[in-house]
Amino acid sequence: MIALGIEAHVAVATNMLALTFMSMGGSLPFMGKGVLNPSRLLPSIVLTILGSSVGAFLLLTVPLKALQITIAMAMIGVAVFSLLNKNLGQASHDFPASGFGVVSGYAATFLLAIYGGFFSGG
Repeated sequence: MIALGIEAHVAVATNMLALTFMSMGGSLPFMGKGVLNPSRLLPSIVLTILGSSVGAFLLLTVPLKALQITIAMAMIGVAVFSLLNKNLGQASHDFPASGFGVVSGYAATFLLAIYGGFFSGG
């Protein structure tokens, strides 16, 4: 949308709205299958909402030209990371997470939510 001349703030906000409904729809198949850990679901949702809000407020503080450059650089960075880590996340682990792993997961959730709230493409 930005490449087509739509103001960056409007393009990101439009994409955020669409991704919100897409994420909710994508989560529904996992709800009744025992895939989601109920004890970690509520904290994850709260961290995601808070992080996305922080990212959205950051979006409003960044000048338009800097936003366009930042979004382009982030998209290139994500593409390179994805190409270099093709098998990331495909291994299955059936052992319980350590306390450090749980805290790290919550921290990653919050940081990725900020990224998602700011760029909306994450």
